[in-house]
Amino acid sequence: MNKLLETLAIPWTRRWSGQVAASAVVFWTLGAYLVLVTGPDRSRGCPARNDGLLVVWCRAERYGTTGLVLTGLLATAAVLGSALVVAASAPRVLELFTSDHRGGPVSRWLLHRALARRRRISRVTPPAVARQPPTPTPDPGLLERLPVVGKRLARRRRLVRAERRRSREVQEERRSSAASAELRRYPRADALLAPTRVGCLLAALTERVEHRHGLDLPLCWELFLAVLPAEPRRRLEDEARRVTVRVQILVWTSAALLWTPLFPGGWRAVWVLAVLLFVRIAHSGLRDAVEVYCDLVEVSVALHRDRMYTALGWTPPESTAAERDLGRALSAYLDGHTSDSRPLTWPDPQPPLPVTLTPGA
Repeated sequence: MNKLLETLAIPWTRRWSGQVAASAVVFWTLGAYLVLVTGPDRSRGCPARNDGLLVVWCRAERYGTTGLVLTGLLATAAVLGSALVVAASAPRVLELFTSDHRGGPVSRWLLHRALARRRRISRVTPPAVARQPPTPTPDPGLLERLPVVGKRLARRRRLVRAERRRSREVQEERRSSAASAELRRYPRADALLAPTRVGCLLAALTERVEHRHGLDLPLCWELFLAVLPAEPRRRLEDEARRVTVRVQILVWTSAALLWTPLFPGGWRAVWVLAVLLFVRIAHSGLRDAVEVYCDLVEVSVALHRDRMYTALGWTPPESTAAERDLGRALSAYLDGHTSDSRPLTWPDPQPPLPVTLTPGA
């Protein structure tokens, strides 16, 4: 299912990785630095302590400018190499978030949470205030018994009660609307439910597209990208890159836990809590980016799905009733396991434009 993102995001990460060539820099710099600091002729005079970093720095310093330059190159190579590793692992991390694998106790626990969350959201019904019996009108007070004052106070009291009742109704309506929007991010079929929020977003997208158009979106994805116009494809690529960047931010934020042993005493717990807070924020940002990407994919399919039929020589569907069957037939045709015979019609090629040669041009 993460194929919907990998197709657009992986080429960008590969181009970036090839430009910096960090793997070669890390390899050669690390090799030269190891040769430099492990030589026995330069180790005399360095403190024989368990502090490995201090000993390495002492040995490198004895080479003067060469050692300092190699140390700087090693630090640069470490930065570039770590960036390369994170960029290369971003699609795999995204696959972990979107995986449909349901084996193991962790996946079962996550699936149970997803089912419980969807059940809680589905329990939110339209405003229940409107079904409640009307509030009885209290007995009029002494002032209300007066002709003029009583009418004004009664009218004001009715207005206040109506405003309070309407405010409760609006609050319930907003709550119901938010729950409906959140429920849309989960697939209706239990078999399609994924252990993670990101996986549920993509599963709900493919379910809606299949229900509306009959298309198996992961199966038709390559064909859809091939016929997609340049501008919508560019927008999809931009959103896919944004998702990939959010994945890298999440990886770097999680890697900050490696610095925990450097903090003294109770500050370690403070650091761990702070990192976990930022990890949660980064994960929320990733989920928001995937939501925007899924909405854009759904709109793009709704606008340009006819291009897939035309490109293959099929006649586009004439009605919404026939579209589902035709979409399923197209998906089976792309899967290569169908014996359905269908006539093909190809559009007439456009005639070449006339060319006028101007003398002396």
